[in-house]
Amino acid sequence: NESANRASSTFVDMLKHWALYPADTLKNLMPWGIFLLHLRKRHLQDQRLRLIAILFIANYLLYWIAPGARGRYVYPLFPLIAVLIASVLVIDKEKFQNWIDKTVTKIAGRIILVLGAIMVVVGIPPLTQPTTGFIVLVAFLAISKQFISKWKQTRIWFPFFILVTAKIVIPVLPSAHLNIEVEKGKELAAKYKNQPLFYNTNVEKHYTFAYELTRQVGRVIPQDQEFKDTSAHYLLLHKYMPKGHFELIDTFDLASDKFAIIKPNASKKQVQ
Repeated sequence: NESANRASSTFVDMLKHWALYPADTLKNLMPWGIFLLHLRKRHLQDQRLRLIAILFIANYLLYWIAPGARGRYVYPLFPLIAVLIASVLVIDKEKFQNWIDKTVTKIAGRIILVLGAIMVVVGIPPLTQPTTGFIVLVAFLAISKQFISKWKQTRIWFPFFILVTAKIVIPVLPSAHLNIEVEKGKELAAKYKNQPLFYNTNVEKHYTFAYELTRQVGRVIPQDQEFKDTSAHYLLLHKYMPKGHFELIDTFDLASDKFAIIKPNASKKQVQ
């Protein structure tokens, strides 16, 4: 049912997918994905690198063309992309190094100037006296300049950059949002495990919730956008609440989305 729903995408959905899928892949590769934009023919002089590029493109095109493909489907191809990005970084090492050094220097310089201005404005005790204030300010600027110099020489920005940008740092931390999705999935599964339940709108944005609900009920929750089974319960986004005679069974929030569970023709009272 899920595959059938995806295959029935409209032409507009297909155009949107073709336009946005590469951007979504690049987003998932950030910050390193930006180096992929610098990939040129000269980076693929090695035959093995050309083979890797061909393997990646041949596999990626299948997901790019398919309108129902999700961004996570190409995650297994990321090691191939990592090799291509590494080739760009190795070949253009000096170019990127100079750019990063200049950028780091400019940013650090501005931060130091702002801190120095704050010290003067706030009136830190040594700065309240003209002579000592001048000496402290000059010493502060000299130490800051030396720090920037050592920063560039030792390249200590590189491991710092990796730690700040590595995506693995954030997902492993406890997430209240994910815990809520897991608990809500368990709660709904306990209520509707032995009852017919359908999705009326897409919930894949909340993958953790959908996975937990499916795991707990022990079956794939099918989609039904036409409310064919009048004895079933339907889960949908509240903003897509249909007009007609439905009983509103429950509502709940997942992040910024509000969901509803309804039952068609269960009562003669129309959902407001």
